[in-house]
Amino acid sequence: MDQLNELGFYVLAGAPQSPAELIGEVAAGEALGLGSTFISERFNIKEAFTLSGAVGAVSSTLGIATAATNHNTRHPIVTASHATTMHRLTNGRFTLGLGRGIAPLFDAYGIPRITTAQIEDFVALMRRLWKGEVVFGHDGPACKFPVLHLDSSFDEDTRWCSTRSSPTRPSSAASRRCAPRPSRPGAIPRRFASGRVTRRSATTSPRRCG
Repeated sequence: MDQLNELGFYVLAGAPQSPAELIGEVAAGEALGLGSTFISERFNIKEAFTLSGAVGAVSSTLGIATAATNHNTRHPIVTASHATTMHRLTNGRFTLGLGRGIAPLFDAYGIPRITTAQIEDFVALMRRLWKGEVVFGHDGPACKFPVLHLDSSFDEDTRWCSTRSSPTRPSSAASRRCAPRPSRPGAIPRRFASGRVTRRSATTSPRRCG
């Protein structure tokens, strides 16, 4: 059966009773020949990094994308390490999808709201870390970090990053940094990987390091 790379599905859509339900969903998706699976994140039993690893372990052809996680709920070294691990674990089937999150929920939890400038800055950091760079004294919209480094031997494909789409807004610098991945079995469709983010809060929200 030919793989339908333009078709994808969300695992654990809605409110599942157990995260283990994704095992059967992933098997069914691959049996149907679907191209991609998307993993949304909730602060309950839908922690995206754990679910990404589970999908990678029980699949062999599906593209896998966080759709989406937030850059400010984890240290960038944790996020960069997760993405590199998933990239190699799945032989290039993983895409790190970043989004803004739910502003009222972030306000209630004391998590800083996300801006376009922060996402752009964060993506630039990820690409440098995936290329094995040592980043000293970073001070940008994403926050201040004295030193950031993964592994000097890294020379990873830096295109496996995406931003959530906004159908009513033009492309931003953040989405330009998240270049589309090549079309191939297991690849995330172009219309997702070249997604857009809104610019409304890029300059109006203050920077807060969470």
